[in-house]
Amino acid sequence: MCPNSSNNNSSSFGRLLSELQEVYFKNMAARIANLKEAFAKSDEEKLLELFHNYKGTGKTHGYPIVTVISDQVESMFLNNHPNKLAAAELGIQLLEHAFLGGELNPIGTQGIIFLENQSKYQRFLALRS
Repeated sequence: MCPNSSNNNSSSFGRLLSELQEVYFKNMAARIANLKEAFAKSDEEKLLELFHNYKGTGKTHGYPIVTVISDQVESMFLNNHPNKLAAAELGIQLLEHAFLGGELNPIGTQGIIFLENQSKYQRFLALRS
């Protein structure tokens, strides 16, 4: 094994991860559009499916904010919470603001800090009670 192969592998992995994050970020507009379409149709099954999928992919791609929001909404749907559609709407708005508003980059905890400072997130949490 070449002495620098470990560094080359790390570098290659870093580039690949960066590329995946960029693709994920670029595709977020389409993901949000899918959520909006399901919400407009009041398609609860589709909303649950989408939020479940996004919960799993967000953190994997370096966007824990997607996982946090999606997990909260999915939980409300799974528990048939009476405010689940309102939570879905706010979740969509938060994702849209974070990604399409240009305030988020592929970084670890900055997204969570962004989320904690949003009044919509506070309303989102209030829906759960």
